[in-house]
Amino acid sequence: MNHGVHTFLRESYLVTGAHFAIATNSEEILAAARNSFGQAVEPESSPDLTMRLWVDPAAQSFPPWPRPYFRGLGHLVYAGFDSENSLLLNLRRGRLVGRFSRAMARDQGYWQRVIFPTVVGFASDALGVTVLHCGCAERDGNGLLLAGESGSGKSTLSLAVARNGFAFLSDDWTYLSGADSQVLAWGVVTAVKLLPDAVKYFHELRNLELSVSLNGECAYEAEPERVFGVRRSLRCKPRWLVFLERHPKTGHSFIRMPPQEAAARLESGLALLPPELSQLLEIQRATIRSLVERPCWLLSYGENPHEIAQVLVRLCADSPQEVEPGIVPRDGIDVVRKGPDLTRRLTPTPYVADLCAAGRAIRLETNSPAILRQAGTALCRDGKVPSSHQPFLWRLISDDDGGFHLPWLHFSTIAADGLSLINIGQRSFLAGDREARCVVGFLAEELLKDDKGFEDFFLSRLLSITEAALGLSSGLQA
Repeated sequence: MNHGVHTFLRESYLVTGAHFAIATNSEEILAAARNSFGQAVEPESSPDLTMRLWVDPAAQSFPPWPRPYFRGLGHLVYAGFDSENSLLLNLRRGRLVGRFSRAMARDQGYWQRVIFPTVVGFASDALGVTVLHCGCAERDGNGLLLAGESGSGKSTLSLAVARNGFAFLSDDWTYLSGADSQVLAWGVVTAVKLLPDAVKYFHELRNLELSVSLNGECAYEAEPERVFGVRRSLRCKPRWLVFLERHPKTGHSFIRMPPQEAAARLESGLALLPPELSQLLEIQRATIRSLVERPCWLLSYGENPHEIAQVLVRLCADSPQEVEPGIVPRDGIDVVRKGPDLTRRLTPTPYVADLCAAGRAIRLETNSPAILRQAGTALCRDGKVPSSHQPFLWRLISDDDGGFHLPWLHFSTIAADGLSLINIGQRSFLAGDREARCVVGFLAEELLKDDKGFEDFFLSRLLSITEAALGLSSGLQA
């Protein structure tokens, strides 16, 4: 069970204003980190995020890679890239462990397009970084943020503005750190994603093929520097904030947006947080309150992105003084956070039982009566439950999107830095946190129909993680 997860290669990077420390046994992964994060920096004694990225010589998987699968509960987040490639992130402690095949370690493009952006996105909550659905372009250290719904033109306009004397920072997601005058906008080195109709405005796309992007959209993905010849920037001070709305008629108009309205729009798009991370909500709100002290505008437009880019460049050179702040239609947006729960971290677990395992008290929380029944039958045959002031916690989810059927698939494991991860294929897993005294798991709904398999395969591995976390065995420690 993964004795000797040796990761002797180490480098540190400044990412979204936070220090990332990477330990790995793969030169290819370090090369991908340099391409994604830029120049390595001096290591910090207490980095904000530590990543242990282990390439397992026994892992046998090869491209093409399936679409990634994300799940989590509370402070533990899982990303499954296939049955042999996955990672586990502890948001509470800023720790990450991952197991990969040699083939995936060599796929530099996949690390830059998928794995490292996934890590940055999920880790942002724990790092006090606010993730906004914005594009950003930079000139002379000052940033133009372009906010809007999908299809509003963030990507095309970020790129078009970058072709008019600005540098490209981001096209879809921008990371903000700090508050007051110290707010900084950060990007990571990812491809720009452009929807199919962008080929009308950017002829360079004719030489590229459409592909399915990480969020499931069919799009062109291109390196802005190589394909479009624009400069790239990784950070700036936000100075202008423009909300985009497209309409079918030619023409455009600016309306100054009051700070309260701008803040409400931005807050409504923030990802939902579980209760144990709710203290980060005030950090995000403080960042947004500081951000909207800058000039905020609503831009309604119907022209092509090159024409509107010229309008935005003129805005940044000399904001139109004749337009006064006005009441902006809110389209039902309010200050209640309605952002996505992409990993299902907020899945309710209303079914509860007190169990006994390895002579210790276990509190089982689940969304499934079947899990409650099967675990209770297997572990409480004698009906005795020991008393404990701090029972070990199991939170187990029956997942209707588990993606496979019987028989049970191959298990792969990694354990390091107090974290344990067991994959069951790509879409079912068990994740243990020794310090938090808990194990969370997602199990394909179809597998719950196999009572014997549940006990022999799933429950036995759940017990092995629990025993290791309780110090009763060393089977999963590395």
